[in-house]
Amino acid sequence: MKTLFLINHYINKKTMDSFNFYKSLYERELKRRHDLEGGISPFLTVLSAIVAILYYFNKEETFSFCSVKTAGPNTVLIFTIICFFVCLHRFCLAYNNLFAGFNYKNIAYPSELRKMEYLLEQDEIDYKDHNDSQLISKKTNFENGIINNLIEVTDINKQFNDTRGDNFFKSRSLLILTFILTIFQIIILLIFKNWL
Repeated sequence: MKTLFLINHYINKKTMDSFNFYKSLYERELKRRHDLEGGISPFLTVLSAIVAILYYFNKEETFSFCSVKTAGPNTVLIFTIICFFVCLHRFCLAYNNLFAGFNYKNIAYPSELRKMEYLLEQDEIDYKDHNDSQLISKKTNFENGIINNLIEVTDINKQFNDTRGDNFFKSRSLLILTFILTIFQIIILLIFKNWL
C-alpha cells in the first residue's frame, strides 16, 4: 500500500482516473485473497466435527456387508468417507493448490520503481534542449509503465482468486453433502440398532 501511495504522487491528472481504476481492481483482488484465506477456520471446524461424529457413532460397529443389520449403515459410511476425501482434496486445492502453493504477484519494489524513474529523469535531462513533447512522452512512459504493472499483477492475482473461489465453492458443497450423509448415517445406525 505504501508503494501505491508513492506511485500516486507521480501520476499526472490525465492518467489519474485510469490509475485509480486499476488500483481499485488491485486492492479488490488483495481483499478477495484475504477473504478466501479467512474462510478456512469454519471449514476445518466442520470437517473435524464430521470426523468426530463418524468415529463416535461407528467405533463399536462391525463392518460386514453380509449382515442385514450393518449393510445399510456401512454403505452410507463408505459414501460419506468418499465424499469426505473428495471434499478434503478440493479444500487442499483451494487453500494451497495441494502442495504447490499460489504464486501471487505484487507490484514492483519501490527501489525498482525509483530506478525506472531515475533513468527516465536522466533521459529528460538529455532531451531538455529539445521540444516539450519529448519530455511529456518520457513522463507518460513512467506512468503507463506503472499502470501496466498494476494490470499485469491484478490479472495474475484474479486468476488465482477465481480458481481458489471455485475450489472453495465446490469443497463447501461437498462439505454440506458429507454432513447430510453423516446425519443420514447416524439416523440409519439408530434405526438399525433399535429395530434389529
